[in-house]
Amino acid sequence: GLISRGELQRPTALICSEGTQIFWISEQDGLTAVPDEEWRYSLNETWCWPRLKDAVNDTLSPHRANVTKFLPLADMEAQQPMVVIAINSQEAAAGVLDRLEALPRDLRASFDVIQSCSAHERFILLVPAGAGKGSAALHVAALLGYKVEQVMVAGDGERAASTLNKVGDA
Repeated sequence: GLISRGELQRPTALICSEGTQIFWISEQDGLTAVPDEEWRYSLNETWCWPRLKDAVNDTLSPHRANVTKFLPLADMEAQQPMVVIAINSQEAAAGVLDRLEALPRDLRASFDVIQSCSAHERFILLVPAGAGKGSAALHVAALLGYKVEQVMVAGDGERAASTLNKVGDA
């Protein structure tokens, strides 16, 4: 690819999955990506996953027929702090969002909701409150010894604005 041909410099770190994952690129093994366990741990500490998981299951119950994917990534091997819900109906997606907003205040404050869609599904992502590419970029910058003024981010979606604001306001 571009890196192996020398057309693109090898990155030091990759920020993925709405900022819920950071990977450091190992110099020893070429392009081996090593997860930032400190970042994952700190995000997982900010939400009460067992309680949230039960609440999400209750929230989805009236709309189960329309849920095409339910991926509680926090329960999987990588323990990624994210829940992916795909729904095949705009009406059902709206119902799920309403029910999420109605959760107890302390629980609702522990996560952010990200919405997107494809031609056939509405996606609802749940991530720990404050998780995002902006906060991940600041974490990476701090570990590399950069000042905020030396950090540059780019994006093309609605969430990119919050990334730019987080880095710009820090």
